[in-house]
Formats: sequence, structure tokens, C-alpha cells
Amino acid sequence: MKKKMWLVPVAVIAIIAVFWITGLIPKQIARVAGTNYVKEHFPQMQLECTGVEWADVYGDYLISFKDKDGNTYSCVVGPSVFPISLGQGLFGIEEYYAENYK
Repeated sequence: MKKKMWLVPVAVIAIIAVFWITGLIPKQIARVAGTNYVKEHFPQMQLECTGVEWADVYGDYLISFKDKDGNTYSCVVGPSVFPISLGQGLFGIEEYYAENYK
């Protein structure tokens, strides 16, 4: 019985590794990080995440938001392994927010 106890942690680590390599876990991390960022920095826009996808062009994830007026905004979230930093496209959201909400 003790000889097979090591299989459980190895199987769990293998499953997590497969989900991470296939992009399922990083995609969810990008969704949570992006949603939390826009809720904290742009609360009056009431942005909702409409999708997260891998963008080969940028080498990062592309996250899309829709505001209460129906306008769509997108920016990249990276790095690809642990996507928590919003990048290109964020300046456009900041600019729109400063012009219309402050």
C-alpha cells in the first residue's frame, strides 16, 4: 500500500502540468488578473471580460472587455507562462477613462 502512495502526488502534478502547458490554467489566470485590474482602475466603466485567447502575434494572451455602453476594449496580458501584467492596449483604455470619467 505504501509503495503506491507516491502515485497520487505524481498524478496530481502531471495533471496540473498538462493543464498549464495546454494553456488552460494561464488563460484563467489572465482572465482573473485582467478583470481585477480593470475593476480596480476603471470602476466607472463597468468593464466585463468577454474573452481571453492566445495571440501568436504578441506572444501573450489577448483579453477583451465590453463596457456598459457596448464599446469593446482589448489589451495583451503577459508573460505567457504566468499572465498577470496588462500591456499593449491598456493606454487606450486609460486615455478613454481619463477623458470621459474623471
